[in-house]
Amino acid sequence: MGRKGDETYRSGVHERDTFLRALGRRVRELRNAADLTQEQLGERAGVSAKFLSGIENGGVNMSVGVLNELATAGFGISVTALLNFDLELGEAQRLENKIAALVSGLPTESRKRALRALEAFFGPHE
Repeated sequence: MGRKGDETYRSGVHERDTFLRALGRRVRELRNAADLTQEQLGERAGVSAKFLSGIENGGVNMSVGVLNELATAGFGISVTALLNFDLELGEAQRLENKIAALVSGLPTESRKRALRALEAFFGPHE
């Protein structure tokens, strides 16, 4: 590799490492907010507490399958929500409450339509 290739490689590694550290912080924040131990979250997601510790420390580059299990089975959220590093935990709860309040007074059929619209836009949650 030439000098430019070396710089490009190092830049890519740096960006990956920065992402993994941010993802680890996000997982730790969500785990703490859910009042779960690493063992409890690992059991839900099908990974060991040691592996989860590596994720939280930014040292593990997990598979997409593990990412999905961590989000859906571990936290009960979408992968998109897990990867939304900019969304503060308090803000997420406020947004969920606003959505719930918006649909709470609607008739059942209107709620079903709202759910179908959200699923069409964001994909199914289950």
